Amino acid sequence: MLAPLLTFALLQTAAPDVTPLPAWALTNPFGYERARCSPLVRGEENLEACQDRARRQLAAALGEDLPPALRPATVENCRPADAGGGVICGPERRAARADAPVLVEQECSNRPTAEGFSSECRPVGQRESRGGPSLRLGSRDD
Repeated sequence: MLAPLLTFALLQTAAPDVTPLPAWALTNPFGYERARCSPLVRGEENLEACQDRARRQLAAALGEDLPPALRPATVENCRPADAGGGVICGPERRAARADAPVLVEQECSNRPTAEGFSSECRPVGQRESRGGPSLRLGSRDD
């Protein structure tokens, strides 16, 4: 089942453009792809189609020097989809690690003290408790 789909996908791929690339594209292939596929440059063209075209141009010009992240989808990096019997081509997406720390956005303020400055940080949205009387002005609950 996978072989006919891969054969069909390879037959549908277009040959790379033979337009010579500028010298800066050979030294900065990521920048070339971003520049060619900017919404201002590509117009109504689909982003994936533009990236595929730019990556094929870079692959033809750079050969083995092309970074792995820019390699166009080929049979070598195609794999069956999880469900539905489809095929996914391109680099594998890395899943988030289970032991990765959970980041919490914080608000920090520097305050002068007798020794210099002190920095106090607290999670965003948490009210600051100074321990004294307070007067709320307005309807905001900040």
